Amino acid sequence: MPPKSPVATGLLGGRNVVSLHMTHIRAFQALVVISIVIYLGWFSLPYIPVDYPPATAQLLRFSGYGAAQFIQHPLFYYFVLVTKLAAAIGLFFFLSWGRWLFLGALAISLVVIPFGGVSVSPPFDSFIGAINGLTDGAIIALSFSSPIAKYWRKDV
Repeated sequence: MPPKSPVATGLLGGRNVVSLHMTHIRAFQALVVISIVIYLGWFSLPYIPVDYPPATAQLLRFSGYGAAQFIQHPLFYYFVLVTKLAAAIGLFFFLSWGRWLFLGALAISLVVIPFGGVSVSPPFDSFIGAINGLTDGAIIALSFSSPIAKYWRKDV
């Protein structure tokens, strides 16, 4: 019986190659789910009633001051939400259009920042937004690089 090659037996902790690939896939899918859950939480934060001290509440009213009108319209935010949800479905199932749609949603979000006016947000909102930005960046980096890039379906 011929000896097994190092690739067939696996180079990392004795795991075989198939389980290593599944680990990459499942980790990426988990990151997509975590990212969209964080985004949905961040999206819903303004709708959660919080009793801020009067001075803080007054400062928060200035958020968006001087912004372009289309950016402050709720339909703009819902458009980005629906786009990211659709992209997350594509990313989860490794449909190639999902990563491009996700990249487009992030590009739109970044391009409009200079037109967003004054930004005032509570610390928790900023924390959740930063975590969301990190997970989104990881998804973009992983989806266009090895080893995840080779799993994208080309037939859909």
